[in-house]
Amino acid sequence: MEIIYNLDIVLIINLLIHSIILTKCSVRNFEIIKGIPIKNAKLYAYGKDFTCLDGTLTIPYSYINDDYCDCIDSSDEPGTSACPNGTFYCTNKGHFPLVVPSSRVNDGICDCCDGSDEWANNVQKDACPNTCKNLSHASRIEAKRIDNLFALGFEIRKQLIAKGKYLLSQKQK
Repeated sequence: MEIIYNLDIVLIINLLIHSIILTKCSVRNFEIIKGIPIKNAKLYAYGKDFTCLDGTLTIPYSYINDDYCDCIDSSDEPGTSACPNGTFYCTNKGHFPLVVPSSRVNDGICDCCDGSDEWANNVQKDACPNTCKNLSHASRIEAKRIDNLFALGFEIRKQLIAKGKYLLSQKQK
């Protein structure tokens, strides 16, 4: 019984070691680029040269979000304010995604409800609390209010159509 118990411990330790190794490998081979939608992540392949989205230039991966605008189309700086015509994608999990001008990144003003646009170390910690859940709740309430207005308008329209048909039939008699 003790031998089986020791084998179980060895097996568990081996599984833990393999899990740690796989986790480290997958973290090393994947990096989330700030300021891009997840659907565009494949365009920013970790460790591989990056070609500007307009195709004009290929740069080393390390040049992405390095606070220097290399690409004319600003695609190498989605997470910084380095490019004058760049944009930053706010994921805003739990609410609607938002695209803001990159000039608003790390400017001390919370433009994304998840605070993702204020990521730099020099910005005060917790300066941008995640308000996406509250905004989402408020949006749902407003959407329901608008939906109710449309439903009411539709009912009034049906009543007016019926009244018009009735008046027309009375006039024709």
